[in-house]
Amino acid sequence: MKHFFRSAAIGVLTAAALTASASAASFDHCADALNTLGLFQGTSTGYELDRTATRAEAATMLVRLLGKEEEAKALEYTAPFTDLNGWEAPYVEYLYENGLTSGTSDTTFSPNKQCSAQMYSAFLMRALGYSEDAGDFTYAQVIDKATELGIADIANCDTDNFLRDNVVAMSYTALAKQPKDGSTDTLLQKLVDEGAVDTTAASDMTDFLQMYNTYVQANQALMDDGRFAMYAAIHADVSGEATDGYAISLDMPLSVKVMMNQEDLDASKMEMSGVMNISVNVDGEETNIDQDMTYYYADGMYYMSSGGTQVKMAMSLSDAMSALGTMSNTQPISMIESLEMTDDNTLHMVYSTGAMSSMITNLLGALGTEDAGMQFDMGDVAIDVTFADGVMQSMKAAFDMSISVDDQSMDISMTEDCTITATGDDVVITLPDDLDSYTSMDTDALTEVTE
Repeated sequence: MKHFFRSAAIGVLTAAALTASASAASFDHCADALNTLGLFQGTSTGYELDRTATRAEAATMLVRLLGKEEEAKALEYTAPFTDLNGWEAPYVEYLYENGLTSGTSDTTFSPNKQCSAQMYSAFLMRALGYSEDAGDFTYAQVIDKATELGIADIANCDTDNFLRDNVVAMSYTALAKQPKDGSTDTLLQKLVDEGAVDTTAASDMTDFLQMYNTYVQANQALMDDGRFAMYAAIHADVSGEATDGYAISLDMPLSVKVMMNQEDLDASKMEMSGVMNISVNVDGEETNIDQDMTYYYADGMYYMSSGGTQVKMAMSLSDAMSALGTMSNTQPISMIESLEMTDDNTLHMVYSTGAMSSMITNLLGALGTEDAGMQFDMGDVAIDVTFADGVMQSMKAAFDMSISVDDQSMDISMTEDCTITATGDDVVITLPDDLDSYTSMDTDALTEVTE
């Protein structure tokens, strides 16, 4: 039971962090969009996103993202590879002639060999105009470079099990990126300008990208300064086998202050304070528990004061952000199924539930969590973000999730309502004088403190 609640707590906190910050998986919506644009085709049995991609399929996708499919089909095959099946020959020929791919030997391309995350990251970098010859990246470090540019992230790139699912998610993400030469704002617009993608077919995604960029710019404006305060009201209803049939609800209003040091994240300061109210209903009889909580982060240490217990543990914010990669500032675009401006300044975002489920698992792995047998299943996930003068002002999020561990399950329905209350110089964090007296602990001890 202790293992379950520790795992569940991590899952809930992770999900909360996802909605408060900036999202392999199920990216059917990305495949649909690419199919509409003429950039991705399935097989006779569908998209087959749950299997590995082949080198031949990756080569085909790269040619399409380069907007050169018609040109490739007009080529006469002269490449030295003797092991092609036939349909992929024009795509491989184009890439070979233009120095964009090589074989697995002088005479073999190995078209049915598995495409790796490293290989596809290199393909997408080339589609955007970057090259090894120009010194833009090395093949050995290409995933790091693709992550730096926002092409690869923890949501769309699974280096251990790279599937066609990841191919469509990364390709979809690349369409939103600016080519190296800066000739257009996005790769999609470049393909439209070159006639490789029909303007009408691209209209829905063009509108999507405009709304997404509105969100990114507003969020970035807040993050660039790095100093903000907000009020966050969190509510959760919990039920399931792990609660022994009890109905549990949690209300946690929090005042949050952040002073981010962009040059040295471990030198950042944060403060959170509030009262956690837990209501437990057993056979119609309700018990309420109120618990004051105060949290601080300073000088690479995390401090928690709750119920008369004061503990601290080392925590590198820099390492955590490195693990999160491009997710630290914004939601990965491949996770968002739909965007809608509900009025002049509120953006309604709906997320892919499959992508969210596995992304949480990937996120925990990146942060070093090794809880085995833990499964996350997300239900509906939606966020409303309100802007003013190009800066984020408030956010409302709602989502459902189920966590299963050790043959027990817990269903959680959570809402968050966050409002920015101050920015810039108006944000001041005053640390208490007694932080040195807090008791050192490890992460396993956190469970004992909170039980």
